[in-house]
Amino acid sequence: MIARTLRFTQFTLIEYARSARILIELIASVIFFYIFLRRWTSALQPEYFFSVVGIFSLALGFYTSTSILSLGDRPQGYLLLARRLGRGGYLVGLYLAILAVAWSIYGLISLATAFYNPVAGLTLGGWVLGTVPLLLNVALLAAMMVLMAPMVLPAGMRLVLLALIAIAFSGGLIGGQTLA
Repeated sequence: MIARTLRFTQFTLIEYARSARILIELIASVIFFYIFLRRWTSALQPEYFFSVVGIFSLALGFYTSTSILSLGDRPQGYLLLARRLGRGGYLVGLYLAILAVAWSIYGLISLATAFYNPVAGLTLGGWVLGTVPLLLNVALLAAMMVLMAPMVLPAGMRLVLLALIAIAFSGGLIGGQTLA
C-alpha cells in the first residue's frame, strides 16, 4: 500500500511538472526572492526572513494545493483507483505531492538566501528551529485544502467545516464571564 502510494505521488509530481505549473511557482519564487530577500547593503534579520518567507510559503502552498488537486480531480486520474490504489492512498499521494513541491520551493529559497544574502546571526540550528514551524504550517494548510476538496467532502459538509473553523478563530464562542 505504501509503495503504491509513493508511486502515485511520483506520478503526480511528474504530471505536475509536465503541466508546466511548476514554472509559475519557480518564477514567483525568483521574483519573491529578488523583491523581498535580495539586499545589497545589509544582512537580513531572522525575524524578517521567517515572517516574509512564512507568508509566501503559505500563499505558495495554497496555489500548489489547488493546482495539484485540480490535476487529481480529472477523470484520467481516477483510472489509478482501479489499479488497487484506494481512495485513501489516492488522497495521501496528492497530499504528499503538495508537500514535496511546497517544501522544495522553500528549500530553494532558503539555499538562495544562504548563498546570496546570509541571514545575520542565524546558525544551522536556528535555521532548523525557524523552519520546522513554517513547514508544519504549510503541511496543515495542505491537509485542510485536501479535506476541503470537492472529491473528499460534499458541499454541505464543507460549509459545516468552514463554519466550525470560522467559529474556532473568531474567539466569540466562549467569551466574557465564561472565559473569565
